[in-house]
Amino acid sequence: MLLRVLISGCTLLVLSLTLASTVVSAETATTANAAADDQLRHLLMPEHFDADAAIAALEASGLSARNKIMGKATIDSARTTPKNQLPTALEQIRVLLGLE
Repeated sequence: MLLRVLISGCTLLVLSLTLASTVVSAETATTANAAADDQLRHLLMPEHFDADAAIAALEASGLSARNKIMGKATIDSARTTPKNQLPTALEQIRVLLGLE
């Protein structure tokens, strides 16, 4: 009986540690995604716009595959946007990606 209780206690401890590790991993992933989204938001500002860096940040972000595909296409089209229209185009991209 004592052995069974010890085994159950060890199993519970292992399950608790596994759960804690999963929670920490999820929190770390959420923090990493938020940082990637912040970097992308920064790169999609007119004064910091860099299409190649924005696409790389987009790929590293936690956005859905659908938003990544649409985002890449719109960032590519922003490369040829006249300077006076760039702020509006970048704002539309940020809204499309849910970064506004």
